[in-house]
Amino acid sequence: MSITRTRGGAHVVSAVCAALLLLAPICRADAPLVVVVDGVEGEVRDNVLGYLAIVQNRDQDLSDAEIAALHRRAPGEIRAALEPFGYYRPEIDASLEDIDGDGWRARYRIDPGTPVPVGTVDIELLDDASDDPAFARLLDQLPLREGVPLRHADYDRSRDALRRLAAERGYFDARFTRRELRIDLDEYVAEARLTLDAGRRYRFGRIRFDQEVLDEALLRRYLPFREGDPYLAGRLLELQTALTASNYYELVSVAPRTAEAEDGEVPIDVVLTTRPSQHYTLSGGYGTDTGVRTRAGWEWRPVNRLGHALSASLELAEFRQGAKVRYSLPMDDPRDERLDFTGSLSEEQSDTTFSRIAQVGSAMHLGDERFRYILSLDYKREESRTGGERQQADLVIPGISTSFVRAENVLRVESGYRLDASVHGGSELLGSDVSFGQFRAFGKHILTPLARLRLLARWEVGTTWTDDFERLPVSERFYAGGDQSIRGYAWRSLGPKNDAGKVVGGPHLVVASIEVERYFDENWGGALFLDGGNAFDDAPDDLVAGAGIGLRWRTPIGAVRVDLAKALDSDDNDWRLHLQLGPDL
Repeated sequence: MSITRTRGGAHVVSAVCAALLLLAPICRADAPLVVVVDGVEGEVRDNVLGYLAIVQNRDQDLSDAEIAALHRRAPGEIRAALEPFGYYRPEIDASLEDIDGDGWRARYRIDPGTPVPVGTVDIELLDDASDDPAFARLLDQLPLREGVPLRHADYDRSRDALRRLAAERGYFDARFTRRELRIDLDEYVAEARLTLDAGRRYRFGRIRFDQEVLDEALLRRYLPFREGDPYLAGRLLELQTALTASNYYELVSVAPRTAEAEDGEVPIDVVLTTRPSQHYTLSGGYGTDTGVRTRAGWEWRPVNRLGHALSASLELAEFRQGAKVRYSLPMDDPRDERLDFTGSLSEEQSDTTFSRIAQVGSAMHLGDERFRYILSLDYKREESRTGGERQQADLVIPGISTSFVRAENVLRVESGYRLDASVHGGSELLGSDVSFGQFRAFGKHILTPLARLRLLARWEVGTTWTDDFERLPVSERFYAGGDQSIRGYAWRSLGPKNDAGKVVGGPHLVVASIEVERYFDENWGGALFLDGGNAFDDAPDDLVAGAGIGLRWRTPIGAVRVDLAKALDSDDNDWRLHLQLGPDL
């Protein structure tokens, strides 16, 4: 870059010095020198302080002659410090005073004046970049533009953005043949001229995998690009992320070999470090609805070179126990698609229900990062008891479900939401003991309108279609109450009752919650909440509510939520404690 002007010079600011000089007046009680800078604020003032040698050396044992020499240099240093911000006509009043024979006071009153405006911006793109729409979009977004006050940083950022985009899009021979920032002090106007000779845009060449675990045909199905496609650095990051998320490898390196490019094609090397195929997990926790719980897991991945995986888990809790085995096969797009075969045994109980389930099934996971859904087919045998009544049912259940999560960090959400929906059912024509259909949807939304203040809304709805509801087991009925439902009431304690006054669950559900959280610092906060709704038969005519206060503690694995809630529509006047641990969404 060349800079033309009639006076002054361009300098690079010492970041170390700028970081040390933040206060004015600047002095030490035991130093004979006080420096005062007036007339500029913020980053402009910080830059001035960073340039002033009299400030940088104020703690030295300076003689009167050395102080005077540093003071004489100060106006030129101030002008140089102002130029990166476009101030080329400042007025500087500099004075050096004897403080009653006990030291010196150097004072600099600065009127920076009007920054020089940008008159002309001429950016020229040569070769393939001239027809690249990505460069056209970038030109409209550059901070350097005609009519705005000049800032040298805007020129630097614009130049670097062009260079960075060229590298990201495979213009490996790109170079600037012209880089000029001209400042005419007589006309008091700036002109910026850049010419990028981008050369040809390279393409993806041969992709070479260095690993011995999986068939290369499977690995190539992870590729978000093909050999011969125009080069795009973001595609390499997508590949690295997908292979890392596959859990087949401990380390993934994806590197372009630009030095080996031939005929405009860059070979890509993918080096994969195998992780142990056997993986074990052990975790524990506590929830009011589950009691103390422990979970152990085992996974064998891959079982073979086709990428199959086998896993098993065991959960033991005060109110719930279960074991599950799953065998998974990657499908055409292994990044987002797989086929699972599962078998499980589970048992759970509450104050009002009991169920024991044996289940086998399959699930096909499809879609992409924007829209994912699951097609499932399950057979389950369930023995259950609710409201003192026993049921036993064999059900063949096809279903479809989907889930959306939109948040930058699900563990600590500033703004985001989660939406889940499912439809499933059974038919006597398919071998079920009872014909039914069921829809269920759940949503949670989080907003942060003010710093450290969050608003949370949660809702859930469900409905069942059947002519024989009494034959449906517990797992296919709706109940309300509990940590994730209506706080202040026990888990599954709400819903339609039988003639004996015992809760038996209902075919429909409506639940909603609103919560306000106020954080006192980064990790600790309090909450106020109101929950309401119920499970019901025909119409929501028996809605109940619960309200309370809570304590929040953010941890690396999610928030600990301690809630004290009171049932507002119950003869029980006791407060109920609810404990949860997990991500926000």
